[in-house]
Amino acid sequence: MADNISRKNFLRSTAIALAAAPITSSVFGQALSSTKGIDNNVSVSIFSKHLSWLNYNDLAERAAKLGFDGIDLTVRPKGHVLPDRVKTDLPKAVEAITKAGLKVYNLATDIKDANHPYTADILATAAQLGIKSYRMGWYGYDTKLDTQANLAGFKKRMANLAAINERYKIHGDYENHTGLFGGPLWDLWETLKDLDPQWIGCQFDIRHATVDGAEAWPVNLDLLKSISAPSLSKILPGKSLGTNGSSPTCHWARAWLILRNTLRC
Repeated sequence: MADNISRKNFLRSTAIALAAAPITSSVFGQALSSTKGIDNNVSVSIFSKHLSWLNYNDLAERAAKLGFDGIDLTVRPKGHVLPDRVKTDLPKAVEAITKAGLKVYNLATDIKDANHPYTADILATAAQLGIKSYRMGWYGYDTKLDTQANLAGFKKRMANLAAINERYKIHGDYENHTGLFGGPLWDLWETLKDLDPQWIGCQFDIRHATVDGAEAWPVNLDLLKSISAPSLSKILPGKSLGTNGSSPTCHWARAWLILRNTLRC
């Protein structure tokens, strides 16, 4: 299949797995379908992480040949633009991408706090270049704190980011990710619900949302134990455990450890 795939045909895809697959013609061939009803006003960007070995000009040229509208550009450690070089390199990257007929709709960053040394530089430079959106870095739960204390901390950090986003007129998004804050989704909603959605919100990752049910239960259990004495359910006689003390879907050994530690408190 030729590399030069039209945007219209690309948008007819019903199951594009670019986040987990290499960028090859065969991937697109498997993904394309004849589904109708596509909104041609939707733009499609490629995550530059998947073309990380290419320089700005080659990145832009390759993305254009693949039929994308834009590039979701990494501005983070080991990304296409390094944070400490954002003032000089981001304009160069945007120039190359624009020259190829594409746009930078979004930046993928590691921004977690408003007072991080490079947060202001990244946001100011992006705003000057007309970039309207960026994706934040991820937060991890501190196991030394309970769930509610963690959420209070995340909310404070996000509120500070919303304020600096408003200053630079750029929108920040947090992506739900398996095993981290936001993976269960309800915790992300709880943290964002009182903040101004014009300046901070969520980029929804359907893949992580699909698999996180198997990873989110420790956070959920910690929250529930504050309102009732926890007990383990679904301990079925005759069901053997794996060699690591787990069944294919239930991490019993870890659950017992959490329960034991809870009862000692």
